[in-house]
Amino acid sequence: MIYVDDILVIADKAEIERLKARFTEELTWITMDVGKKHSYLGMQICFEDGYVTVDMIHYIEKMLESVGNLEDSSVPANKNIFVVDDKSQLLPEAERKRFHTLVAKLLFLSKRTRLEISTSNSFLCTRVTKATVEDKRNLFRLLGFLKRTKGRVLKLHPKDLALLAYIDAAFASHFDSKSHYWSCFLSGRSFDFCCIKKAEMCYQIAYGERTCGINRLHWIGRVFC
Repeated sequence: MIYVDDILVIADKAEIERLKARFTEELTWITMDVGKKHSYLGMQICFEDGYVTVDMIHYIEKMLESVGNLEDSSVPANKNIFVVDDKSQLLPEAERKRFHTLVAKLLFLSKRTRLEISTSNSFLCTRVTKATVEDKRNLFRLLGFLKRTKGRVLKLHPKDLALLAYIDAAFASHFDSKSHYWSCFLSGRSFDFCCIKKAEMCYQIAYGERTCGINRLHWIGRVFC
């Protein structure tokens, strides 16, 4: 594996040596790191025999430090995560901006190593422009879950190249009657792609949001296949 600035290349030893020589020849100055362990965009990537581990423990710790004291939480969200209390007070603008920043950082984390927080955080993403005290409470519950489970890492261990696709949805689960759907690709024991989000429109029938998820998986599948 070769890491140049924000460019990451994974290849066999011969190809890495060729690229290293070409980069050195073409560029007068370059920062390059070659090896099996790298710190890359907040991720610690380690190549072992037959599998790869990706952890963002340090990233989580830095985020939690900015929050201060948090109560541990056993789950990232409660069962009423999609229920909006219209009477909950809006956050002051400074707190709303801080809320927005933390949710954006969690989105980066959820797309890389902590897929289990995706459902909760995808809803919080819809609240960043109108965050309330209730939304802040939901955010702190999610952060409390990360505090309790910050040692978890992603382990990529594909057994073969066969792809499996899974999709499910919760019909009209949001306060505006929009649905929420989940879709993912697995290769062996590894997650290759995962999408958890609120539907863009309302559906009158329960399988409409599943069709939306299937369409999303279709174009992703074309990339893999």
